[in-house]
Amino acid sequence: MTASATIRQNNRIARRLLAADGYLDLDLPLYALQELDRIPEPGAFLPSICYLRGVALKTLGRTAEAIPFLEDAARLIPVPLCRFAWKSLSECYAAEGDVSMAELARMVSQSADLDDDPDPIAEVGNIVQPPSSRPKLPAKNNTLEGE
Repeated sequence: MTASATIRQNNRIARRLLAADGYLDLDLPLYALQELDRIPEPGAFLPSICYLRGVALKTLGRTAEAIPFLEDAARLIPVPLCRFAWKSLSECYAAEGDVSMAELARMVSQSADLDDDPDPIAEVGNIVQPPSSRPKLPAKNNTLEGE
């Protein structure tokens, strides 16, 4: 596969992941699963796919099916972002009645040193900074000269 074909493939996968995440935000987990099923070869996106699939299954009440996907996500997603997978995993274990595993997963989810409301995008590569940390720029004069 050429570099440009790989980039196109990665862009398609990223769009499917964003669509699946959007469906989860809209409480439409079946549509999220359909989007995830359309991804042929996950490659480097496997951790995100596992996490979203696990969350979708958990939302549907299929916690036993969600556990393996969330376990993979918790293992594959780097610290500190894996916290979200561990938290969902804890909830699934609790729903299945496995109190000791639920407590263990809860403790792991809390062991990451994060703010209460992290910005996952800012954490990875500092691509986007939260509004409070953005540099303040002087206001521009929006009037045309001579007005």
